[in-house]
Amino acid sequence: MLSALAMASVTLLAGCSQVGNAGIDVEHVHAIDYVGDRVFMATHNGLVFGAPSAGAWYWNYVGHERFDYMGFASDGQTFYASGHPDDAVTFGGTMLGVRRSTDQGHLWEQRSLKGEGDLHALAVDPSGDLLAFWRGSIMRSPDGGLSWTNQASPSAHVVALAASPSALWAAAVDGLYSSPDVANWSKTTLPAAIVAVAAARDGQTILASQVDAKGGATWISRDAGLTWSRLANHALLEAPQGVLLAIDRRDPRHLFAADAGGTIISSADSGQSWQTLRDAT
Repeated sequence: MLSALAMASVTLLAGCSQVGNAGIDVEHVHAIDYVGDRVFMATHNGLVFGAPSAGAWYWNYVGHERFDYMGFASDGQTFYASGHPDDAVTFGGTMLGVRRSTDQGHLWEQRSLKGEGDLHALAVDPSGDLLAFWRGSIMRSPDGGLSWTNQASPSAHVVALAASPSALWAAAVDGLYSSPDVANWSKTTLPAAIVAVAAARDGQTILASQVDAKGGATWISRDAGLTWSRLANHALLEAPQGVLLAIDRRDPRHLFAADAGGTIISSADSGQSWQTLRDAT
């Protein structure tokens, strides 16, 4: 049972294949975020941004690096990424470790674990600490990824992290967990195989994506995970491989969901209605 669910989660987070074009060609999307008025996608071939322009959305790559960003997180100002380089010989290793950008992804600096770590689950908490899942542990860095301390992990199969003012959320093959201190963890009532999670700055709104043998489901909580409602009013929200999620830091009603192919939808009313920002089909 666990191995089947693990395979479902890995499909969303690890597979890479060529997809359709919506302004630019994008290969497999691993994470999304919304910063200012821009949507950012961490993809197999670099960081992509989308911004509204003349009544439509304009999409392009950020900077010149075309690295495979398997892990991506930001606090709205500073970006962090991990994954694989496009040229291992030139880079000096097959794994990026932890990299940081202070100009929205145009220039990156190496912070730690170069050649050692491919960290898929990253998050920045409200204090500015960087959190990551690596080698079975949650790790915390107070200095932007230079140094790390191990923290307690709720599961050996964490695939995504998200931080709210009151808790760290861990999406795992065996369910969704939360902790107020990254030491004591509680499991939510959601089913197993949670592949993505997003947490709003209001401390109350949480999004989670779940997959199972029957397909995908997107869930929302408006009371910090005590109760959950299923969002099912758009086909993308039930994508078989799950969806990637983000929440506007300025407005917890403003939600974003994307599939691995780069189709992105948004809602301005807590998921009651949706509009398509990018159609990769």
